[in-house]
Amino acid sequence: MRRQLLMWFLLPAVAISTAGRAAAQISSNGLVDHFDADFGVTTGAEGDVTAWTNQGPGNDVTVADQNSSVVAGPNGQSMIRFPNPDTTSDEAGLQYDGSVGLESGYTAFVVMRLTNPIFLGKNFPRMLRTTNDAQAIFIRQSDEQVEVKSNPVPYGSRVQFDYSPTYGVGDVAILTAAVMPNRRRLFFNGVEVDSNDDPVASIDAHATDTAEIGNRVQGDIGTVWLYDATAPATDCKTTGPQLP
Repeated sequence: MRRQLLMWFLLPAVAISTAGRAAAQISSNGLVDHFDADFGVTTGAEGDVTAWTNQGPGNDVTVADQNSSVVAGPNGQSMIRFPNPDTTSDEAGLQYDGSVGLESGYTAFVVMRLTNPIFLGKNFPRMLRTTNDAQAIFIRQSDEQVEVKSNPVPYGSRVQFDYSPTYGVGDVAILTAAVMPNRRRLFFNGVEVDSNDDPVASIDAHATDTAEIGNRVQGDIGTVWLYDATAPATDCKTTGPQLP
């Protein structure tokens, strides 16, 4: 398993801390959601995740995934495991009210790790999806590619990256999507791997519908950051968590 090194180059910054460990500093400029598996996670008697507190200004998880649990991640950090098999509901995941509108664009960072080969998982496992799947970062099982969905951009014009040749079970990956009205960019571990300039008629990635983390995922998610259009999308190569 690759070691994860959290490095931040965003200013101004705010530190979220709880007993036991101080959280990494993150930019507060445009921050909408900040979910960290080491902070604000409540588990039930069976070890399932029953709540997850949003460390940013957005809403907390209100609907839990009874299959999820906290597991060890790289460098002593926690991750949340989603062992959702192929037969689970399309709605499997940690859900929350995405009530903050992001009509002018957004930047999303997701730290994830697969626990099963991509081809054995549910079709279209979504690391993060908002507005009931109108916007999403997911892995397309059929061709094992990371894909950023931003409606109404059709499949052939979405930004994509062939994940499988170099990453597999146990590897940690940082997926970054920067979606703006006239451009979409996809970064894989801080490296830009695809982009396009197809215009989007409207972006509302976080309106009033259900948002989800770990929808139909067989794997682990450690952290999720979602920024509005004020996030430094042009600095994605040097911002967010980086792998050595």
